[in-house]
Amino acid sequence: MQHKLISEIFEELIPHDPEDQATILSTNNSLLLRQFLIAAYDPSVEFEVEIPIFRENEEVDGFSSNSLMIESRRLYIFLKGSKVGLPRRKEILAQILESIDPKDAQFLIRVIKKDMGEYNLTVETINMAFPDLIKIAKMKQLG
Repeated sequence: MQHKLISEIFEELIPHDPEDQATILSTNNSLLLRQFLIAAYDPSVEFEVEIPIFRENEEVDGFSSNSLMIESRRLYIFLKGSKVGLPRRKEILAQILESIDPKDAQFLIRVIKKDMGEYNLTVETINMAFPDLIKIAKMKQLG
């Protein structure tokens, strides 16, 4: 069975309501999916890297020699406070983006920028699929 690209799972979410989105997420449950949900939606996860200019991978979609699943283990490099210098972070990110499927490369950029609006996915929907995956402190109203 061929696995879906992480970007394909997120693209599936776009036309659906929150209940259907939660079902799609839970049906595609994997450590990788949950890691990217946390990276993209948890405000305590902060990236610090400049998005480089890169040449898009030209290999056939879904058959790149590298994958976001393999490269996900290096995401810590791009986190705020990483010991890797900013110029080197940018180089590493360019290498990753050039080696993975173009759809996953654009998805990774969205995750790093925390620009996930096109998927119409909320923290509440994520937590419906995976209870308490994203913990957000609720502000107490004074009054």
